[in-house]
Amino acid sequence: MDINYKLFTIFIILFSYYKNVHDLHMFQLNSYRQERYLKWYRKKYSKFIKDYDVMLLLGSIIFIIAYTNFDNLIIKVIITIFSAILISISVFIYVFRISNENVKKKLVYTNRIKRLIGTLGIIYFVFSVTVIFSNNIILIILAIILNVFSFISILLSNYINKPIELKIKNKFYKDAKNILESNKHLTVIGITGSYGKTSTKNLLYDLLKRDYNVLITPESYNTLYGVIRTIREKLKPTHDIFIVEMGAKQVGDIKEICDLVNPDMGIITSIGEQHLETFKNISNIIKTKGELFEGIKPNGKAFINISDENIMKIKKRSDIEYIKYNNLNDDIVGNYYADNIKISNKGTEFDLVDKDNYVLPVQTKLLGKHNIFNLVSAISLALEVGVKYEKINNLLKDIEPIKHRLSLRTTTNRYTILDDAFNSNPVGSKNALEVLKNFEGNKKIIITPGMIELGEKQDILNEKFGEYIADSADFVILVGRKQTLAIQNGLKNKNYDKNNIYIAKDLNDGFDKINSIIKTGDVLLIENDLPDTFNE
Repeated sequence: MDINYKLFTIFIILFSYYKNVHDLHMFQLNSYRQERYLKWYRKKYSKFIKDYDVMLLLGSIIFIIAYTNFDNLIIKVIITIFSAILISISVFIYVFRISNENVKKKLVYTNRIKRLIGTLGIIYFVFSVTVIFSNNIILIILAIILNVFSFISILLSNYINKPIELKIKNKFYKDAKNILESNKHLTVIGITGSYGKTSTKNLLYDLLKRDYNVLITPESYNTLYGVIRTIREKLKPTHDIFIVEMGAKQVGDIKEICDLVNPDMGIITSIGEQHLETFKNISNIIKTKGELFEGIKPNGKAFINISDENIMKIKKRSDIEYIKYNNLNDDIVGNYYADNIKISNKGTEFDLVDKDNYVLPVQTKLLGKHNIFNLVSAISLALEVGVKYEKINNLLKDIEPIKHRLSLRTTTNRYTILDDAFNSNPVGSKNALEVLKNFEGNKKIIITPGMIELGEKQDILNEKFGEYIADSADFVILVGRKQTLAIQNGLKNKNYDKNNIYIAKDLNDGFDKINSIIKTGDVLLIENDLPDTFNE
């Protein structure tokens, strides 16, 4: 290869390195899981070769033809200039498009990302040095392939780093285990469920924190890595109770967290059709959530929602105690149940009745029927741990809804927002629509991109969601045309007025529409806000 070939190839390599920053961002949003990243990539880039790739390929082919078929210097220069223009257009289109993406969550430069960037740098450095000292034309073809299919470099770097990441994980796991074992008096409470686990965790924390020194896994740190990090960074010998939220997307996820923390008690809030994309069927979800009750220490306590038929399918153990809870509508009555339930714009009221028929009136600002179960499970566990009955109501009165989980706020323009943007599932979305429908106000508006990760049932459940929307909302804003096709079908099934539907190209477009139509006294439900990997 002559010097022009080498310079051209190194330019393509540098461009690939630049593209990999965006690839890393998407890899991080897919939890560094190779199979999820590839699945996302196939779905997102159904047309693998984009317009900027076409420009780069054309420019490269013309460049190669010029330097392999023509000896005339003038022709070479002219074709090189033309080739450079095409490749510059490719770079411009890519940079312009990436720079103008509306990113909700930027790339976080964690140590893992830094290690991947370092490995990518080494790969490209070695490649560039090889180009400088080699005359093999195959190298330029390889550089073009790595540019067009830039995800290959991400997967290669991840594969190279795998032994390092495993070693780091094992070291951190061992550290966390040692910290837990050194705290002999610590009580560990595990909470899992398809819906409601974060809300229940926060409710329980608020009920226990006045009497005990309590640590909870923060925000949505509900994976093994998140739990390990919480233990290593936050757990102190002075803590009495550690509340661990346990999330799962595949069989075995809860077991590996239980193997680490050995819970003394556990709550399974609910089991439903969530993350079907990875679980495949409801049986696998029941099995995985049941890993919490299997992981409780002998003589420990399992808090079981007997209103949930899926939870009742979990195999019982004889060496742990089951504390049952439910509401009075069921045929059987648990150790604790909710009676005389009243839900209004201001919150929820009910009577908590225990097995000895002691009645505790409960008042809270939380909205939605689903929060009844979250409250009853948290109160039940707090009472079993030792919190006095007479303290419960005062503790609950101070509790505010968690942000973006059906939290309520009024804007300066005097319209009301029901913010349920954190995520959406079949049960939660239906409850949120019920709250919207019954909420006092003028026009009821919803903005949503729909529900995701529901596997083969996703379209069916979103179509049903569309039908519920038709019964509850006066105006509908759907974010993303392709993403919301099933919801659109659901609205059609109910003969919903097309003039009251707006399809937004993205979230910003959706809120521009809201600002143009909303008035004083209206109520807006924000149902779900998808991550950047779902931008159309």
